[in-house]
Amino acid sequence: MTEQQLIQKLTELRNLPGETEWVEFKSATEDHSFEKIGKYFSALSNEANLKNQDFGWLVFGVNDCHNIVGTNYRNNPNSLHSLKQDIALHINNNITFIEIHELNLPEGRVILFQIPRAKQGIPISWKGHFYGRDGESLVPLNPVEFDQIRNQSRILDYSAQICNDASLNDLSDIAISIFRSLWFEKSNNRNILNCSREQLLSDAEFLIDNKLNYAAIILLGTKEALSRYLPNAEIIFEYRNSETDIRNQFRENYKIGFLGILDKLWDLINARNGMDHLQEKFVFKDIPYFNKEVIREAILNAVCHRDYQSPVSVFIRQFPKSISIENPGGFPNGITSENILYRTNPRNRRIAEAFEKCGLVERSGQGADEMFRKLIEESKPLPDYSRSDNFNVILKINGEIQDKNFIQFIQRLYKERNPELSIEQLLTLDEIRRSTLKIENRQAAIDQLLQQEIISKKNLKGVISYSLSNEFYPGEKTFGKSKKQIGLEKQEAALIQFLSKHHKVSLSDLMELFSLSDRNKIYNILRPLKKEGLIEFVGDKKTGYWKLSE
Repeated sequence: MTEQQLIQKLTELRNLPGETEWVEFKSATEDHSFEKIGKYFSALSNEANLKNQDFGWLVFGVNDCHNIVGTNYRNNPNSLHSLKQDIALHINNNITFIEIHELNLPEGRVILFQIPRAKQGIPISWKGHFYGRDGESLVPLNPVEFDQIRNQSRILDYSAQICNDASLNDLSDIAISIFRSLWFEKSNNRNILNCSREQLLSDAEFLIDNKLNYAAIILLGTKEALSRYLPNAEIIFEYRNSETDIRNQFRENYKIGFLGILDKLWDLINARNGMDHLQEKFVFKDIPYFNKEVIREAILNAVCHRDYQSPVSVFIRQFPKSISIENPGGFPNGITSENILYRTNPRNRRIAEAFEKCGLVERSGQGADEMFRKLIEESKPLPDYSRSDNFNVILKINGEIQDKNFIQFIQRLYKERNPELSIEQLLTLDEIRRSTLKIENRQAAIDQLLQQEIISKKNLKGVISYSLSNEFYPGEKTFGKSKKQIGLEKQEAALIQFLSKHHKVSLSDLMELFSLSDRNKIYNILRPLKKEGLIEFVGDKKTGYWKLSE
C-alpha cells in the first residue's frame, strides 16, 4: 500500500465505532506486551472472519478515543519486522501478519499491523488458545463463534480428501504389511496376501485415481511424510507418577503412520501397568489396571474421531492407576458424553472403515460400547468424559476395581448361564451394584433381567428396590441408598416384625434387641416409623412402651 493509501485506511479505521471487533487501537507509546499482540492477532483474525472483513487491524500510536498520540514501539525497522517471524512461531499453521505498515505523521508515528482473516473452517489460535472480542474486550473465543467458523467449510470426511503431493514412496512398507496381515486375518481372503501394493491400497480406498488420501498418510505414512503433509497427526505419550505432577517421568512423541505404532503404544502402557488381585476360594487371579481391549478402543477412537484440521496433537497421559486420552476437535456433530453409546458419527469415516476392514473395530465408527462393557465386567468406573469441551474430547479411564464380589458375580453368571447380556443390561447391573439405579431409565432392561432371574425385586413398605441375584451374588445390593440407609431400613423392618409377634416393646427391650447403648440411635429407628403412622407410644416415659398403630 502507498503512503496515501495507508493514510486513507487509517482515517477509515479511526472513523469506525469504538466497539468494532476486528480493529484494535493501542497507544503503545513506548512498548507493548508480545503476549498481548499474539492474543490480539488471534482475536482480530477470528473476528474479521465472523464480520466478513478481508483483514483485522491492530493499530499502535492511536489511543482509545481514536486520537493519534504516536508510538516508539520497536523503532528499529529490523526489530519491527522480525515480529512477523516471532508471531508465526505461536500461531496455528504458521500464519503471520500480511504486512506491518509504518506511517510517520506530523502528530506522531503510527504502526498498522495488517492481520489476515481466519480461513473458512480454521479458527486462529495463539499458543493453542482461541481468542475473540466482546465489544472492545479481549476474551476467549466463545463456543458458538468457534463452531460458526469451523462449520463454514466443514469437510464431511477429512481422511478421504486427496493429499495431492503424496506418492507411494511416502508410505511405510512395515505399516502396509501390518495392514495387509490384519485385513487377511479378518477376511480370510487370500487375494489380500497376493495382490500388489497398488491393488491393496486401491481396494482399501487409500488410493483414488492413483492419488493417496489423508487416511493413507495418517495410517501408513512414513515419519517424513507425516512431517511434510500432516505434522499435527502426532501422538504424544507421557507418564507421570501422580495426577498432580506437572513434570513427566517419561515422554515419547510419535509422528508416523498409526498402524506402525499401535502395538508400541500398548507396550509403553503395559510396561507400567499395575495389578489388582482377585481371590475366589483358593484360586488367585491378577487383573491389570488397564485392560488391553479398553485402552486399544480408546486410542482407536481418538485417531478415528480427532479433528485433523486442528493443530493440536493427541495426548495419552498415564498415571499409576488411571489414563487420560485427549484428542482435538470436541465430539462430532450430534454426539455427546450422554449419547455416545447410542449414536455414531465418525469424523473420519475412511479411517473408521479401514479399522473395520482389519478387525481393529467391530463396526465402523463405534467402539465405545466395548469400553463400557469391559470396564463394567471388571467392576471399574465407567469412562469419564466430564472434562471434554467444544475443543477437545478428554477421556479418563480409572483402572481400580470397585467391587471384587461383582466381578465374581459376572464370572459365575457367564459360566453357569452364558447369557448374551446387552450393554443396557450390563449398565443396569452396574447401577444396581453402585446403588445409582433410576428405574424409569432402565425399565426394559430390568424386566429382562428379572425374567432371567439375574436380579430380584423387593417391595418394602411400598418402596420398590432391586438387588443382584443371591444365586450368583451373596450379599444384598439395593439401588439408590447408602449402606447406612440400608442398615436403618433393615432395623425398621426387624422392629415391625418383632411387634407383629410380641405386640409391644420398651425402650430397654429395644436397646437389647439392637445391641445399642445410645438412646439417640434407638430414636433414629423409631422416629420415621412413628411419622409414617406405623407405630405409637403408650403410657408415660418410665413405664410406657411402643406398639403397632391400630
